[in-house]
Amino acid sequence: MKVFSFVFLVIISAGHGSLAQATKTFKLMDNQGFGEPMVAMTISVPESWIVSGQVLWLKPCSSRDSYEIVFSARSPDGRTGFRLKPGHQILWLETGSSGFLDPFTQQLLAAQTEAQLNEMRTKFANSNCHVGRVSGTEQLLEMLVLRDRPADTKITSQVPDTKLAEGYKQLFGASNIPGMNIVYDARFIEMSYTLNGQPVEESMSFSWYMFELLPDPTLGGTYSQHTVVEPFQIAWFAPERKQQDQAQLAALIQSIRIDPAWQEKVNEFHRKLSKQSADDAERRRREAEKRRDKQHEQFLEIIRQ
Repeated sequence: MKVFSFVFLVIISAGHGSLAQATKTFKLMDNQGFGEPMVAMTISVPESWIVSGQVLWLKPCSSRDSYEIVFSARSPDGRTGFRLKPGHQILWLETGSSGFLDPFTQQLLAAQTEAQLNEMRTKFANSNCHVGRVSGTEQLLEMLVLRDRPADTKITSQVPDTKLAEGYKQLFGASNIPGMNIVYDARFIEMSYTLNGQPVEESMSFSWYMFELLPDPTLGGTYSQHTVVEPFQIAWFAPERKQQDQAQLAALIQSIRIDPAWQEKVNEFHRKLSKQSADDAERRRREAEKRRDKQHEQFLEIIRQ
């Protein structure tokens, strides 16, 4: 499920500037979405930089229902760059009881739940889907961000992304699915670390939302989480050349141009998708109620036995 359309965020505190060196035009291709290769975007990058990227529709698991943008551009020494990475999904199940069940039945339910978790672990291996219980932003940062950074990485600043958080509030505030709780957070994160013995400073946007299906407080049942972490937008630079690096990064981001023909194809895809959204929302509501009713029936049947 993707909540917002893709937007490039300028997440570096740089003013307008121009590239300090000769540039080259990188064509970001979509080879999967529409039957034949199409240029999705063009981006001007410094001529000496290492660049790669593409549009992915056939992807193992991420935060979006449609396409993902994968893009990386970095200086020859690796200490300056901009990157877009797909998001993640994290799923979790727990089976609880209200105290009416005997120990054997409780063990049986726990074993069934663990079997489901193991099945998901196998299915999601080597993908951006994960199995685990989410406690909040700090845990997600440790799990999905800090583990990919050098050991000396320090988070130096966390600032709320009030605009995105308000968007979540408006979107999810009208949700009224029985037994479901919706949690979300959005922040701008700044970090520092060393790369090949040299200091680097990094900024990124980090946001996520979670659907919690809560068990009946009297009967127990299954507790589940479905957490979606939005795509990562990351910029980093060498602090001793901060002004030059940030000007280059700002110019790179400002140079991004979406190809009109590709955009129209995407718009048509989303128009078709939007026609289904209302029906899908109602279907999900009914399915959530059916799952909850089924869980209650199974729980009561076990008690009767």
